[in-house]
Amino acid sequence: MRSIYFARKAVKLSICLLFGIFAIGSFCAQPAFAVTDYIYFTVNGDTAMPALIQGDSLSWASNCDVGSSVYWEIWFDANANSVIDEETDLILEATTVTDGDTSTDVNPIPDGWVQFPGGIVSLPVGPYIFTALNLSDSTSTQRIISNSEMSSPPNQITGQVFIPGHPAPDAILENIIISSEANDDLRGAFIGATDENGLYEINITDVGTGVTFYVEPTSVPGFAKPIDQIVVVSGVVGNINFTYQIPADSVYGYLRDDSGTLLDFFDWVTCEEQYPGDLEKGMRLKDSRYVIYFAENELGTWQINLDSDNAIPEYLVPNYFSFSHDTLFSFQHDLILTRTDTFIYARVTENGGLPANQYEIGVSSVNLDSWTRAISGIGSENVTAIQISSLDTDSWAVWINTEDDDYPIPDGMIFKNITSSNLSPGDTIDLELIDGNLVSDVITLDPGDTPINWEDVWIALYASVNKSYGTYVESGGVYNIYSDTGTFFIGVSSQGYLTNPAYRFAAIHGDTTGGLGFTINKAHCRVTGLLVNIPVSILSTGYSVSARTGTDGTDGYLVNALIDSLSGTYTINLCDGDWTLDVPYFDGYTSPTELTLTIGESPDTVQVFDLVYTAERPCGDANNDGSVNMGDAVYLINFIFRDGAPPSPLCIGKTNGDESVNVGDAVYLINFIFKDGEPPFENCCP
Repeated sequence: MRSIYFARKAVKLSICLLFGIFAIGSFCAQPAFAVTDYIYFTVNGDTAMPALIQGDSLSWASNCDVGSSVYWEIWFDANANSVIDEETDLILEATTVTDGDTSTDVNPIPDGWVQFPGGIVSLPVGPYIFTALNLSDSTSTQRIISNSEMSSPPNQITGQVFIPGHPAPDAILENIIISSEANDDLRGAFIGATDENGLYEINITDVGTGVTFYVEPTSVPGFAKPIDQIVVVSGVVGNINFTYQIPADSVYGYLRDDSGTLLDFFDWVTCEEQYPGDLEKGMRLKDSRYVIYFAENELGTWQINLDSDNAIPEYLVPNYFSFSHDTLFSFQHDLILTRTDTFIYARVTENGGLPANQYEIGVSSVNLDSWTRAISGIGSENVTAIQISSLDTDSWAVWINTEDDDYPIPDGMIFKNITSSNLSPGDTIDLELIDGNLVSDVITLDPGDTPINWEDVWIALYASVNKSYGTYVESGGVYNIYSDTGTFFIGVSSQGYLTNPAYRFAAIHGDTTGGLGFTINKAHCRVTGLLVNIPVSILSTGYSVSARTGTDGTDGYLVNALIDSLSGTYTINLCDGDWTLDVPYFDGYTSPTELTLTIGESPDTVQVFDLVYTAERPCGDANNDGSVNMGDAVYLINFIFRDGAPPSPLCIGKTNGDESVNVGDAVYLINFIFKDGEPPFENCCP
């Protein structure tokens, strides 16, 4: 079984827009039932169509008891036997739709139907099995719809897939899904599948002409997946080929609950690259397990995320996990979902009155390193109960998602108390929406960088945990944020980029335009190094290395990186510029002095920059008691002859001036202590 996203972006067109008032009227007029036993298709507005053709508009629904949730799976019946076979068939989508939740259901009022928003579909030719499971009463049903090829497609993406060690024709090359996602408001699913020679084609209607698509192959077990390709569609666009690679590393794990029980969800696990920040990998869980492979040229710093569609509200979702291939190799990282068993409450108001809009409420736990979400009500239904866990008694935070497309904040309004923290189960927190002040300026891309997707750039004003405001940047680098009054720290973030200045301070008393701009620059050089002569035994979590191009973050670039307490290494990602490194101080050691380096504009480079410390304690002080005495000679003898612990650092035991620590150093110390011999040589740890 292989699986993919059916549509990675939420499809927001309502059925009314797709099919007209008559279609939706007849759809909603169907009686609601207390069980799920019927699936309803609408093709191009026609509810009687038995099949579809590539390029048609498709929507679907099922009956249920009012307000319940229905778990959907959509399968490509690859062997056309009308039965789901997990070994040969392909799962295209697995998601939960809640009756009345407008992020997934067309109708905002619970009515006993879950009506999935639709769009244009161009799928591989063949039959598709839709299954619906009612999560309230466990009733279920399924229905098959066939799909035939588009005649004379106006646009087409074609190419071939290659896998090392598997020349065509080969069964492993067959039925690899290739998906394409539009980067604008074009809604739909445009997908192809390979044949035994690895050849594929994606047929696209004329609505895709001139549109930019991100073309992505699905994962193949045992191989590193190729990166996406960007294609502007106009007629036939050929030779969009993908070559899988032999993996150099991997991360794998299982989906479990907090008692260790495996969870059989088809959720999507993604790995997003933090350096250089351009790549994303992912796969759906199979048999509660995931494996993500990395090619040699993809090794770096990544973070793992779990899609939360099927976990919430019964479980809390774990926060992302960051790792580097410099320190972790082919490791296991299980994704642990915490079961919910209690509630926290949020009361939403708009300018002191009852809200006219719904909002997405986010809730996180510091102690459990997890989060969840819920949708608020309107009018007198403005108090929302959010399912959480009683395992955390005092570190809950509650906020409103200010950038949710399904539940947007009205223009010009802000939340006065964006986040409330240190809350406990059973607490009720007020989330107040008020009119804000406009803060506006422009972020400029460094001239040496390739174009950036401004939708990935986030800018925020921060005064405190309970007073912060942010937004994604608009086309051309323009940003418009509404905020409360006060003095704010302003910062910009985008994965793989740094900004100059690193931050600003601004006093906001009303609408503010200009004087608050930034330059954004890709951090294309990965600088790694070792703290030389610093024993890991004295390292603890929290030590860091910082790099700057000015005196502080207000007049240049500034970035900080934690030192790995187990290896004494650090990794810091820098853009072009003249940099100064600031390093931690360790008692008993002289810090390094040559701490400047220059990074050029060359893309994706790596530099090694070790930080060499010098021990200040006297040479020969092997046992680190601050003086040189008989105890040090005994310490060296135990190390040399009895497998005792080595001096830390080892060089402190080099008393006779040669390049190794051996019995001669112990004899040298004894002669110095008891026979007025020469003192230990200086600079034993250069």
